[in-house]
Amino acid sequence: MINRQFTTLYDEVMEQYMKELSQLHGLFDQHKAKPLIYENYPPTAGAIAWARDLYHRAKKPILKFKQHEGLLETPEGLEAKQKYLVFARAVDAYITQLYEAWEKSTLEIATDLLKQPILAAVNPVPEDTRKKKPPGKFRMPPLPYRLSVCFRSFLNFKFASTAS
Repeated sequence: MINRQFTTLYDEVMEQYMKELSQLHGLFDQHKAKPLIYENYPPTAGAIAWARDLYHRAKKPILKFKQHEGLLETPEGLEAKQKYLVFARAVDAYITQLYEAWEKSTLEIATDLLKQPILAAVNPVPEDTRKKKPPGKFRMPPLPYRLSVCFRSFLNFKFASTAS
């Protein structure tokens, strides 16, 4: 009698887990194009964190079920395990795809920005004064050699890398 009650209880727990797993999978499918990103996260890192959070919510119960021998060997347990694996593989593929796209775009942006000059002239010499040289005298141009760091390259990289 007690064994039957435990079996019924396990079946109910497994049924509830299946419902929650279906909800998680539906939430993932519904929002994976535009994920719910945590505040102050960059878009790609936020999407990955969101997907991993869903994955960990599904994984915790499975790990507890594994601790009880035979629980995942029942027909309901095998079905739950199979649905969990489908969900876990979908999340893993999503995370991998996001990371690879981010890595590719960041590499392209960084390569382009590294080709840009870092130093910029503060007082560039006008083109007409560079060509004119007074005869017989050397005259210093108006300080074109005072240089400053061009931060636009760094700012462009920051904004471009967080946009993806």
